[in-house]
Amino acid sequence: MIYVDTSVIVAALDPMDPRRDEARKTLETHEDKVVSELVVTELASILARQHNLLTTVKDKLEISERVTLIAIILYIMKRFNFRYINVKGSSRSPIGRFYKPLAYGIELTGKLRLKTLDLLHLAYIKAMKEQGAQIHALLTADADFKNSEEDIRKALGITIKLLSSSPS
Repeated sequence: MIYVDTSVIVAALDPMDPRRDEARKTLETHEDKVVSELVVTELASILARQHNLLTTVKDKLEISERVTLIAIILYIMKRFNFRYINVKGSSRSPIGRFYKPLAYGIELTGKLRLKTLDLLHLAYIKAMKEQGAQIHALLTADADFKNSEEDIRKALGITIKLLSSSPS
């Protein structure tokens, strides 16, 4: 099972991204792909800022912008056969009890020196694995993950699959 980072989805959808073909091919060939609510939230945020796209689709379908946004997200989920895994529960952190991905994010800051959203993706992977998901890799277009791959492998037992930075 492979966890897909939002950056790969954005690359696959952006006609100007030089990694678009590689991202699409990768998303189409991997069988068992999972995403978290963080990926869905990031995707919603990115799409919501694409006002021209939303307006065009909304007008053609004659539905509200909110429904249009939901429809596009559902289409992307189905198009690339993503499975959403709902993370449940809370965990104790040194500061108190938090939703598991947030508690794990705090925990991982001591092991990994990454940006907040990167840490949260890894925290979701940890929580999903704890719930039984057999995640073995993170698919990303973000080189920061690759730069920390050895520490990530030690902390979570996963590898990093990085889209190349140039057209394939």
